[in-house]
Amino acid sequence: MSIRRFSLPLLLGKVRRFLMVRFRPNTIAQRAALRQGDCHRCAICCELLYRCPMLSKDNLCMVYHSPLRPAVCQHFPLDDRDLRDVARLGRGIGCGYAFVRQIEGHPVAERTKEALEPRCP
Repeated sequence: MSIRRFSLPLLLGKVRRFLMVRFRPNTIAQRAALRQGDCHRCAICCELLYRCPMLSKDNLCMVYHSPLRPAVCQHFPLDDRDLRDVARLGRGIGCGYAFVRQIEGHPVAERTKEALEPRCP
């Protein structure tokens, strides 16, 4: 595996996601309840720090609908920090997910500015 774009924030994000999914399943479930949207299969999250070996040449996940798909991938994004990581490498493509916050009793979707960029088809 070659490291395409090494940066400390991306490395720390990978470690944080692994630890959260492995040791904080209740927190992951709570955050999933605040997540809206869907995956646009742009594969940007699959290239954070390095290209996932499960990506095909067409940038499609070969294990997306398989029990072999890693738990970290199943739960991505965990929070707004993950959306910022995607935006950092996004090439102008925003993530299809956003997180809802309760403001004065009304849910409001929040995204980083970069995450509001056009999404891949």
